[in-house]
Amino acid sequence: MSALLILLSVLLQAGCFGYLSGRLTPSGSLLLSGVGFAMAAAFFSCLLLVRRWRGAASRAAPRPERRRVRQLLLVVNLLTAVTFLSFYVALAWIPATLASGIETALGPLALAALQLLPGGFGARPTRRTWLHAAGLALVGGVLAWRLTDLDQVHWPVLAGVVLAVVAGAGASGLALASKALGRLGVDPVTVTAHRFHLTYLGAGVLYLLQAATPEESGVPVGLLPLIGATAVTAPLFVLQVGLQRADPRIAMTILTTLPGVTYLSEAAWGGPLDLVGLGLTVLLVVLAAVSAVPVRRAPAERRYVRGSRPADRAGSAP
Repeated sequence: MSALLILLSVLLQAGCFGYLSGRLTPSGSLLLSGVGFAMAAAFFSCLLLVRRWRGAASRAAPRPERRRVRQLLLVVNLLTAVTFLSFYVALAWIPATLASGIETALGPLALAALQLLPGGFGARPTRRTWLHAAGLALVGGVLAWRLTDLDQVHWPVLAGVVLAVVAGAGASGLALASKALGRLGVDPVTVTAHRFHLTYLGAGVLYLLQAATPEESGVPVGLLPLIGATAVTAPLFVLQVGLQRADPRIAMTILTTLPGVTYLSEAAWGGPLDLVGLGLTVLLVVLAAVSAVPVRRAPAERRYVRGSRPADRAGSAP
């Protein structure tokens, strides 16, 4: 079920990214970020207050866990701001397929690298994990390369690529922190009510520095609330639920399909359809499906999972 929620989030975001690609201006990206994330924060904060008023809030955690929860919520706030502001600004400078391709292709590799750090979340990555992450990064990178016009490379394009890389690393950190909050019993409504404050504040400050008007956003002003709800509020809550329930590796693997689905969305909104790009999209989806299958341990490995040796169990050793 958690995998289906993440996939639903991918479909909602890809549909919006396909429409926004080539339309948003840099100031429009910041305006959309501010509107969308402020709407999400306001909606889920009100929902959380209603639940607390009705006595339906989650159980209070022990004091040491409450401190850990506050720390993780701060981390999620910081990572959300870095990830989404980087991505939405990149969306104004490079095509949506390239931006989402770079972000998600690097996700599994960044996740595996983060799990190697001292105090990292989850189990250390296996050789199979590294191979699948490298394969997804390769196919995703080739797809992004194929769908990008390199004759127009200039500094905004390079800046957009760097921001997409930053967004990919931030998304991996978000997956790990969200899973940790889920283990501590923090429900997705509480997390979503707290995680967007730095994002809309940062977007608002950067937008004011642009000294632009809403009419210069590149999309009709009246559609901004609807796009914000469709591209941010709904998919990111669904994604938060999935991230807190799913294995981070599986979550990041499913998210690698975002560029391919975004490419199909761009084509549906009137963009060109490239047969090689379509084939790479299919290959990326198949590879993601194979990589997302959980590894099953052999019977012998399960039998001695508690660390006992065969000789110990037979009674031949002290």
